[in-house]
Amino acid sequence: MNDDMTDKPAINKEHIAALKQECEGLLSLCSMLNNSPAFRNRANIQQQAATVKAEHIITQDFINLYHRLVKADAANNSPRSKFTLVYYYECLKRREVIKAEDIDKINRQLLTPSFDTAFKELSSSVSSNFNTPYIDNILREINSDHTRQMNHHIYKYARFVANADEHTNDEEELILTEILSKTESGTLHSNEIENDTLELALEDLNKLIGLTEIKETVKNIINFLTIQKAREKENLPKITNSLHSVFIGPPGTGKTTVARILSRIYKHLGLLKKGHLIETDRAGMVAGYVGQTTIKVEEVIKSALGGVLFIDEAYSLASNNISGTDYGKEALEILLKRMEDYREQFIVIVAGYPDEMKMFIESNPGLKSRFNQYLSFNHYTPQELVEIFKMFCKKYALVLSADAEEKISDIFALADEEKTGSYGNAREARNIFEHTIRRQADRLVKAEHINAEILSDILEEDIPPVKETVKKITSVG
Repeated sequence: MNDDMTDKPAINKEHIAALKQECEGLLSLCSMLNNSPAFRNRANIQQQAATVKAEHIITQDFINLYHRLVKADAANNSPRSKFTLVYYYECLKRREVIKAEDIDKINRQLLTPSFDTAFKELSSSVSSNFNTPYIDNILREINSDHTRQMNHHIYKYARFVANADEHTNDEEELILTEILSKTESGTLHSNEIENDTLELALEDLNKLIGLTEIKETVKNIINFLTIQKAREKENLPKITNSLHSVFIGPPGTGKTTVARILSRIYKHLGLLKKGHLIETDRAGMVAGYVGQTTIKVEEVIKSALGGVLFIDEAYSLASNNISGTDYGKEALEILLKRMEDYREQFIVIVAGYPDEMKMFIESNPGLKSRFNQYLSFNHYTPQELVEIFKMFCKKYALVLSADAEEKISDIFALADEEKTGSYGNAREARNIFEHTIRRQADRLVKAEHINAEILSDILEEDIPPVKETVKKITSVG
């Protein structure tokens, strides 16, 4: 530990408040995962146990990550870092956590031999590979919507540990950036990005179902940037065109996927050094107490340098706060300033519903001047949703019977007739696919003989009932 840290107490009220806020969100996420059959099945298989909960896996990951960060910087083996791990451990065990009024007592206990002994016992349960995040692997395998959210919590924990001495070295920053780069299922890892090419990125874009206008717009962007590089070689004046973009459309229409591919394309065109995508939202940028919003925004921007910062539901940063503390506005002002300070070092994409995004951009002159590229993501057509459903089947070597395909077509066609403003996205296709797989499993467990062919067949009876399904997805959507 640095000499200037030795006279400071290990923890204070602000640190406990920050830990409490993160743990509350993490426990809520654990509850959602524990209620997911797909997560429970995969977790039990991977951990080779009967009743594995998300809390058990995350605890192991956090212990492993603690040791990895200590290896990166010995200063992380400090009372403050140890307390952070213990606090998370107690929360994940759903025990009564430390209260702010006990700070003096806790700081004294952190320096006792008994605490050191207890901590060694806790931290001794580690795997042989600290770099393997079990929870991340499981969420990717089941294609979970919660992957990005979970990795945000992992990042916050790692930041708490790495920042214990108020300094992070290059190796620690590398670990933090690696965590932030692991977002939703399908995100390229750093080693995959290194082996990527412009042709592969474009191929991935063209494979996407629908999005015809988006693909054409991206093609126009590429053509413009290609010509600008040619002008640069001929020493002709550079024509500037901001690549900061506004993605307009409801959830599940491909905005994040396109942003991820764009980040790769920009890298291969020489506009970005890394080409990674960092996803965030209001929760990832705005804190609930004074002084912390600036820290959160600076951290997420720093992690995005060399790549793309994708802000989902960005309009929430400009929403009114009835408490009178407008931390969202503070986050927005810092973002706009850093977009100028780090010009050409990263690209910002803001996303959300059409009406809300229009009001958001018009709410601040700085936004209107920096974002002049708008891409609209529309609802998928019934036939496109069928193709997305068939894409999931192909991914898992499943074959739709003619009757099954007709039934799934009926679901999407009827849903399109009765849709609400937010229906028509790929998530509904995936939800119906998952329901179909469960129904297929209920059918197959009764079969006397099971082989590869039987396991691959999706029959009409495996597709959920048409009217019941349509009512569910249109009312929820």
